[in-house]
Amino acid sequence: MFIIIDEESFQTLQNAPLPENSKYEEERRHYVKLIEALEVDLYEDFPGWMKCSLSSLFEVWSDMQDTAYMKDSYSMRPDGTDVL
Repeated sequence: MFIIIDEESFQTLQNAPLPENSKYEEERRHYVKLIEALEVDLYEDFPGWMKCSLSSLFEVWSDMQDTAYMKDSYSMRPDGTDVL
């Protein structure tokens, strides 16, 4: 897994509150992008990257240490949002 902070991500991180001081909906406005390091199956829904809120980053990172695929975390995104 690679963590990407591009211009879009950087803009969302400016003035971001600490995760413990924010509400669930607000946390999803501040994110970094994650790119899968392993080969991605082009016939699946998972595009090979995802947006990840700061509060979810540690959970996703620990899952990756257990050799889980990022597509499993991608499928756990709340309905109506593209940020985990």
